[in-house]
Amino acid sequence: MFAITEYVIKQRIEKSSQSADARSIESVENMNVNEKFLKVLKSSFEIKYLHEMDQLSKKKKKKIKMTEIRMDDLFQDVTSSTDTTFDDIIVLAIAYMNMGLIYVDCTEEKGLYASKNHFMRCIELLKEKELERKAILTAIRARLELKSVLIKLKEPEVFDLLLDKAMELYLKYTKEENEYPDPINVPIIFGIEDEKNFLLSLDQLHLITMDNLVNQYHFWPRDKDRLVIYVHNLLNRQILETLKFQDIECYYWTLASLDLTQYFINNHRFTEARHHLAAADYVMEKFYKDKLVTIDKTASESLYTAMLNKYQHAHANIAKYWSFYGMMLLYSSKEKLCQKTDKSCETESLMNSKKESENLLLFADLEKDLESISSKITDTYVSNLNDAKVIFVNVLRWLDIAKSYFTIENNLAQYGRIIIEISKAYKYFAYYEPTKVKQIKICKLQIEILENAIKEIYPKAKTDEEMEVRKHIHFELGIAYSTFLDKKADKVNDSTEITTSELKTLNTEIKQLVENVLTHFKSYLNIL
Repeated sequence: MFAITEYVIKQRIEKSSQSADARSIESVENMNVNEKFLKVLKSSFEIKYLHEMDQLSKKKKKKIKMTEIRMDDLFQDVTSSTDTTFDDIIVLAIAYMNMGLIYVDCTEEKGLYASKNHFMRCIELLKEKELERKAILTAIRARLELKSVLIKLKEPEVFDLLLDKAMELYLKYTKEENEYPDPINVPIIFGIEDEKNFLLSLDQLHLITMDNLVNQYHFWPRDKDRLVIYVHNLLNRQILETLKFQDIECYYWTLASLDLTQYFINNHRFTEARHHLAAADYVMEKFYKDKLVTIDKTASESLYTAMLNKYQHAHANIAKYWSFYGMMLLYSSKEKLCQKTDKSCETESLMNSKKESENLLLFADLEKDLESISSKITDTYVSNLNDAKVIFVNVLRWLDIAKSYFTIENNLAQYGRIIIEISKAYKYFAYYEPTKVKQIKICKLQIEILENAIKEIYPKAKTDEEMEVRKHIHFELGIAYSTFLDKKADKVNDSTEITTSELKTLNTEIKQLVENVLTHFKSYLNIL
């Protein structure tokens, strides 16, 4: 997700750098600042520079204290009066940000809380003024710096709010257009800094914001609608250019679309998930047909190899995400069926799909092109064996494609996870089989797949990640044998229909199944 964002923003930064000489300080409006405010601004920069050079003597520490006292006095004046000018407020806000920066690297809570309070006051001073040219850089940076302080203080409650607001400010200021007013870096006006390219700073701050947001997303991919909408809109704006130039952006675009797919799948937004998957599929196949096969391998072998590797990696991941989509559809449908009758479940899913269609995140320019891809699998809940079988067969096909790329030799951990997904596909599909005989048959196949995987992986798993996958396979086997045991136990309970000899055989099988369950759960517990 971040790769496409970084790619687009860096393109913008490059264009901004090329046109930097066209902008100059003369184009910046003048500022009328009270001497008291200007004095604390200059003091804050002096202190910040000395801190960066690690030259804070006792005398300088005294200067920090005096500057903070003057700033706090001015803050009281600003908050209790309506006569303070906008320029004075901006200058004081920047001073607070500078003073917050000198405590950012503190290891003691006292210093971190001082930093937090300075950034909070900076933000408070700029409230409802953030979109002014003189304020936008400080408004965004203060939130990013405050977020890093709150991490150290272990106060995560407002992380997302700070980052969302930083993203929102950028989008509102730029209005998501390529051209917008250059931000004004206030210290330049007073000769404190000599940076020329104001716009460059804004885009760099936005890049940091997006990096933070995406990291937060990967850590906790829930309740991230703002980020998802932002990335979708970015992909939507880039799609025609991406298809036109057929370069590395196709790969970044595809990976971002897959990230969004995962979010939609987790939130049971199947129409949007299917659409983004189909779009990723379409873009990479266009890339293959229109770009990859046209490259002269002899003239540029390294380029062809690099492009082919990107395509194969994307192709395998697309298949993997298609399988996730299909399995979540099977699982969610099973959950629905557990709660309602077949008819009411199917009606509800179709009604919800229609109701939500008004606000779906889709690529309007691609809708017709994607129909042939997306039509291969439904986006509504299924309620019968035939519909479930279509999904199941597709899931196995997609997982087989992924497994042919993520092999046990080149990526054991991914290979193991794919085996686990294959096992789950059998487990979910078994629910739709109406007879116990067929359910038992599917359960046996599931166990066979997992047992073979353990034999393959056991001697080769070395890293912590690989050992964790092996541990997970043991857990899945414990569950599978438990399910098998449960079905056999049902047969024993119905002992009036079987002979004494059959009952004896059943009891022997049950004993073996119990041992198998215990063996795999013990292995799960014993693997670190």
